[in-house]
Amino acid sequence: MYITRLLDTKINTRDDLDAGLKNISILGEMPFVEDTTLQDTTGRGLVAESTRVLRSSLSFQLQTQKANVLLVTSTIKGEGKVFCVLQFGTKLCSAW
Repeated sequence: MYITRLLDTKINTRDDLDAGLKNISILGEMPFVEDTTLQDTTGRGLVAESTRVLRSSLSFQLQTQKANVLLVTSTIKGEGKVFCVLQFGTKLCSAW
Protein backbone atom coordinates (compact mmCIF):
# COMPACT_ATOMS: atom_id res chain seq x y z
CA MET A 1 0.00 0.00 0.00
CA TYR A 2 2.79 2.41 0.92
CA ILE A 3 4.73 1.68 -2.28
CA THR A 4 1.60 2.13 -4.40
CA ARG A 5 0.93 5.52 -2.81
CA LEU A 6 4.56 6.52 -3.18
CA LEU A 7 4.58 5.76 -6.92
CA ASP A 8 1.21 7.41 -7.58
CA THR A 9 1.81 10.75 -9.35
CA LYS A 10 -1.85 11.60 -9.97
CA ILE A 11 -3.86 14.25 -8.17
CA ASN A 12 -6.53 12.25 -6.35
CA THR A 13 -7.63 14.59 -3.58
CA ARG A 14 -7.60 18.27 -2.73
CA ASP A 15 -4.73 17.58 -0.32
CA ASP A 16 -2.64 16.30 -3.25
CA LEU A 17 -3.38 19.52 -5.11
CA ASP A 18 -2.55 21.70 -2.12
CA ALA A 19 0.73 19.84 -1.59
CA GLY A 20 1.80 20.06 -5.22
CA LEU A 21 0.72 23.63 -6.00
CA LYS A 22 1.40 25.72 -2.94
CA ASN A 23 1.19 29.15 -4.62
CA ILE A 24 -2.13 28.64 -6.44
CA SER A 25 -5.52 29.50 -4.97
CA ILE A 26 -8.36 27.03 -5.33
CA LEU A 27 -11.46 28.99 -6.29
CA GLY A 28 -13.95 26.15 -5.91
CA GLU A 29 -14.66 22.47 -6.28
CA MET A 30 -17.22 20.72 -8.44
CA PRO A 31 -18.67 17.44 -7.18
CA PHE A 32 -18.57 14.33 -9.34
CA VAL A 33 -21.98 13.67 -10.87
CA GLU A 34 -22.52 10.20 -12.29
CA ASP A 35 -25.69 10.99 -14.25
CA THR A 36 -25.99 14.59 -15.44
CA THR A 37 -29.61 14.08 -16.53
CA LEU A 38 -30.71 13.79 -12.89
CA GLN A 39 -29.90 17.38 -11.98
CA ASP A 40 -31.75 19.27 -9.29
CA THR A 41 -34.29 21.57 -10.96
CA THR A 42 -34.81 23.75 -7.87
CA GLY A 43 -31.33 25.27 -8.07
CA ARG A 44 -30.54 24.27 -4.49
CA GLY A 45 -28.58 21.09 -5.13
CA LEU A 46 -24.93 20.38 -4.52
CA VAL A 47 -23.88 21.12 -8.10
CA ALA A 48 -25.78 24.42 -8.18
CA GLU A 49 -24.31 25.53 -4.87
CA SER A 50 -20.78 24.52 -5.89
CA THR A 51 -21.19 26.47 -9.12
CA ARG A 52 -22.37 29.56 -7.23
CA VAL A 53 -19.34 29.35 -4.95
CA LEU A 54 -17.09 29.12 -8.00
CA ARG A 55 -18.84 32.06 -9.65
CA SER A 56 -18.51 34.20 -6.52
CA SER A 57 -14.85 33.32 -6.03
CA LEU A 58 -14.05 33.99 -9.66
CA SER A 59 -15.96 37.27 -9.66
CA PHE A 60 -13.97 38.40 -6.64
CA GLN A 61 -10.70 37.32 -8.29
CA LEU A 62 -11.54 39.13 -11.53
CA GLN A 63 -12.13 42.39 -9.65
CA THR A 64 -8.52 42.40 -8.50
CA GLN A 65 -6.85 41.08 -11.64
CA LYS A 66 -7.51 41.71 -15.33
CA ALA A 67 -8.49 38.64 -17.30
CA ASN A 68 -10.00 38.30 -20.73
CA VAL A 69 -10.08 34.52 -21.12
CA LEU A 70 -11.04 31.63 -18.85
CA LEU A 71 -9.53 28.27 -19.71
CA VAL A 72 -11.02 24.99 -18.53
CA THR A 73 -8.81 22.04 -19.29
CA SER A 74 -7.89 18.54 -18.19
CA THR A 75 -5.57 15.77 -19.25
CA ILE A 76 -8.19 13.36 -20.59
CA LYS A 77 -11.68 13.45 -22.04
CA GLY A 78 -14.68 12.72 -19.86
CA GLU A 79 -13.60 14.66 -16.78
CA GLY A 80 -16.48 17.15 -17.00
CA LYS A 81 -15.10 20.23 -18.75
CA VAL A 82 -18.25 20.90 -20.77
CA PHE A 83 -20.46 20.11 -17.77
CA CYS A 84 -18.57 22.59 -15.58
CA VAL A 85 -18.56 25.31 -18.24
CA LEU A 86 -22.31 24.90 -18.87
CA GLN A 87 -23.09 25.03 -15.16
CA PHE A 88 -20.80 28.01 -14.63
CA GLY A 89 -22.18 29.88 -17.66
CA THR A 90 -25.75 29.33 -16.50
CA LYS A 91 -25.04 30.66 -13.02
CA LEU A 92 -23.00 33.57 -14.37
CA CYS A 93 -25.82 34.64 -16.69
CA SER A 94 -28.45 34.30 -13.96
CA ALA A 95 -26.39 36.56 -11.67
CA TRP A 96 -26.71 39.53 -14.03
